Amino acid sequence: MSFSRDAKMKGKEKEVGEFRQTLIRLMSLMHGSALDEIGGGEELTDSYEVLDIKGLDIETLMFLRDCKQKYNFNRVEALQHMVQILVTHNHHSGVL
Repeated sequence: MSFSRDAKMKGKEKEVGEFRQTLIRLMSLMHGSALDEIGGGEELTDSYEVLDIKGLDIETLMFLRDCKQKYNFNRVEALQHMVQILVTHNHHSGVL
């Protein structure tokens, strides 16, 4: 992402890399979850391939698994919120 170029110049290469990787994983999972929802799926399954889901922490994966049944949240909307939080946090911390 070109908007993180300044952060790399400021010595935040690691944070920029973590941001990029997390954003890509969340967007991939959001896309797969949206396709699963359109197809009528209820579970967080392997119906659609996503990029490196094991790169996300276990708490996040457990929350997403329980989203619909336990918390009555839409998984796609929960993932969208996670992306918004990720971008906002990284903007305020100078990564973006």
